This record gives sequence, C-alpha cells and structure tokens, in this order.
Amino acid sequence: MLILNTSVISAFCEIKRLQLLKQIIHSLKEKAAVPKAVRLEITYDEALRVIYIHEKEFDEKWILLLDHEYLKDYASGRGIHEGEAAVITLSKSNDATAVLDDFKAREVAREEQVKLTGTLGLLRVGYEECSIHTKNELAGIIRELRRIHFYLPEDAQEYLLEAEKEDMPRL
Repeated sequence: MLILNTSVISAFCEIKRLQLLKQIIHSLKEKAAVPKAVRLEITYDEALRVIYIHEKEFDEKWILLLDHEYLKDYASGRGIHEGEAAVITLSKSNDATAVLDDFKAREVAREEQVKLTGTLGLLRVGYEECSIHTKNELAGIIRELRRIHFYLPEDAQEYLLEAEKEDMPRL
C-alpha cells in the first residue's frame, strides 16, 4: 500500500494528471490510501471524488480513506504537519510506503525507518513501467511541475531523465 500525502495528490492535480497517478500506482500493483488528516487538506474536486471508505465503493474510486489517532502533539514535536505525521505513522503500522515530498517529513520517515518515496519517485516508476511513454513526455511533465513551482532540484531532474524503460517482452 502507498499512503499519500497532500503534496503528491496536489502536484498531479495541478498538472491535470491525476489519472497518471492512478496508472502508476496500479502498475506497481499497489493500493493507494490517504489519512483523514490529509483528506481534510485536499482542495481538488477530482481528487475528492476518488476517495472511498468501504471496499464496495471501489468502482471509480481508488484512494482508500484511513482513520488514525490524534497526532497534533506528535506532529508539532517533530516539526511536521498532522497529515505528514499520519502518513508516517500509518505507513509504519501498516508496513506501507509513505509518499511524501516535504524534506522534514521525509527526514522523520527515515528516522522512523518507514519505506519512502515521493512524487519524483512515482514519476520515475511511471516512465520505467510505461505509464509515461517517452522521454519527451517525461520532460513535459517536468516542465509542468516547474510551471506550478514544484520544488525540483537539478539533480532530481537528472535522476528522472536518466531513467531507462523496462525491456518489453517480445512476442
């Protein structure tokens, strides 16, 4: 399971590619989830429409809503937001992967020994696993992220663009 933070969902929504996020997650054969604290931060209608509570709602909804304990004290003690704290604690307790972009939250996740990725890691998988078809398309997504002021250091851009496609089986 991948437990997503707001920044990841917002980045894909801002560049009008929420379906790409869904394709990437499905290519990993994973389920997506968000904590209630993250759900409260989401402002994009298209993202809100795909969150479900019960498995029977699963048709076009593909992000599971997870309940969690009160985390404001833990969050403020670690210098992170409550949504980030919920992503980290739920990832740890569910042996899931935390999907976070914030530097401090990623640092806390590492300290807690939580499996971790972020928007850029998902995009790289998207390219390697064929959801993103060409390097030109990947470069276009990078331009779109820069346009919305998504923090993308030069070495991160290089990390994305050095990805190689998985070899496709021959028929």
